[in-house]
Amino acid sequence: SLITPEQFAETLCDDLDLPPLSFVPAIAQSIRQQIDAFPTDNLLEEQADQRVILKLNIHVGNISLVDQFEWDMSEKKFQGFFAKKLVQLGLGVKFYVLI
Repeated sequence: SLITPEQFAETLCDDLDLPPLSFVPAIAQSIRQQIDAFPTDNLLEEQADQRVILKLNIHVGNISLVDQFEWDMSEKKFQGFFAKKLVQLGLGVKFYVLI
């Protein structure tokens, strides 16, 4: 399921031990501005080969995830892909939020 910018901001503040009252509104506003600025034209559907390499280097506590994936940008189910990958690796939801 999808989360709102406010929910994401609250989780991010919790993960980074930031005071939510100070940071949640600014983070949520920044997310909304970036969403509004994103072009609505779907240029990716017109391209045949849309593969890119995604490199991850994420640290949560004393656990690190360093990996890379080849990803087809026209694929719409990226959330399920990463959720499945994290379950396979035995990593928690904090990594999912960061990805």
